Amino acid sequence: MTADELVAIELDEDEREVLAHGLTEWGGPARCTEPLAVALDFGSVAELFEHVVRLRPLVRGGQPLSPRDWRRVLASAEVVFASDVFGSGWDWQATTGFRDEETIRLLRSLQRKIARTARIHELPPVENPSVENPSAENSRVENPSADDPSTQNLSTEQPSTEHRSTENPSTERPGVDEHPPAEPS
Repeated sequence: MTADELVAIELDEDEREVLAHGLTEWGGPARCTEPLAVALDFGSVAELFEHVVRLRPLVRGGQPLSPRDWRRVLASAEVVFASDVFGSGWDWQATTGFRDEETIRLLRSLQRKIARTARIHELPPVENPSVENPSAENSRVENPSADDPSTQNLSTEQPSTEHRSTENPSTERPGVDEHPPAEPS
């Protein structure tokens, strides 16, 4: 299997939605830096946004992806869910409708299925140029396709500097309108 060969993986609807939200959240409460984008197997934050637009409908539609894209999608979901520094963190449930416990269960299932089928751990590292502009390391790149209708749900609001409260996880975040509550299991 090559890094570009398409691989179909049978996922249930919740698994596909967690992966799709893992991409969408980068345009909402998550804050990606250039070094993090490279670590997630994208060349830059701008490239991450380009791949979000391409990958999100493929994931939702159950389409095959390359092993590299499966790794990107899974790693994005893992980081955006778990990290409160770079990802959605405490906001995950409010913006996606998935409870933490449910998300962890789904991510564990996804890790097994994707690793087994797409063999993502066998892929060589991507040869990305190093970040040439050190000041860009801490900058946040806005969604470059804000006028593109296929990206209209990728919010470009600046992250809040306020402490995130855990008292009411269902509080809506302005600008994030694509996250219906998950149906009870």
